[in-house]
Formats: sequence, structure tokens, C-alpha cells
Amino acid sequence: MIVVRKSIAVIAVLLLLAVPIGSIFVERRLFGGSCTVLAYSVFCLGAWICVLNFYLSFLRPLVYHFLRRRGRYRNVSGIPLVGMAVVAGLLLAPANVGLSIACLVLLLLDTGNLIWFVACVWRDDSFWRFAT
Repeated sequence: MIVVRKSIAVIAVLLLLAVPIGSIFVERRLFGGSCTVLAYSVFCLGAWICVLNFYLSFLRPLVYHFLRRRGRYRNVSGIPLVGMAVVAGLLLAPANVGLSIACLVLLLLDTGNLIWFVACVWRDDSFWRFAT
């Protein structure tokens, strides 16, 4: 049963990655790409959250270490799942290869999305088993 649940998680991650990769080669968009203001607004919000999550996960501890060596480091959590709005913004925007590549890079950097969640819990069998 664990294999089935992990397979579903892998399929969900691959479908998430298929959107920006597929949009590099296919020029079709939702509503014909006519919602440009909404699309770029949603994309920018998602991009900001992706960068914030990356900063909080990787860069903030380094900055803390180099600036202040005294005291205890306090971990701050990012905003989970909101960074995936870049995919919605990409689907609404007009066809643009640069935007598609930026979306793919942001999805890989965002530590609060489905890709990183599945990667972090992959080896934890207690997560994949349901209590009966």
C-alpha cells in the first residue's frame, strides 16, 4: 500500500513539473492568455513567496551565522503551498518561454511546495502508512 501512495505522490509532482516544461513547447494558455494583468500579478505573488521560502530555508541561517554568532538561532517557517501560484500565473499569461523557464526554476527553489514536501517525507514510512 505504501508503494501506491508514493506512486500517487510522484505522479502529482510530475504533473506539477509538466506544466512549466510543457508550456515551453506548447503555446496554448487558459483564456487565450488574455488575462495578462491578473496573470502577471499572480505570478509575481507566487514568485515572491518562492523566493521568501528559499531565503528562509537556506539563506537566512547563513546570514545569521555570518552576522551574529552569539545566541540561539530561531527558525522561521515559510509560507507553504502559496508559491505554487506561479503555475496559475503561467497558465493565465500569454505564451512566453522565459516565463516558463522562470516558473520551473521557482518551483524547484520553493521549499514550501509539493515537490519539496514529497522529497522530505519520502523515507519516512510512518507518513505513508495510515493508522488503522
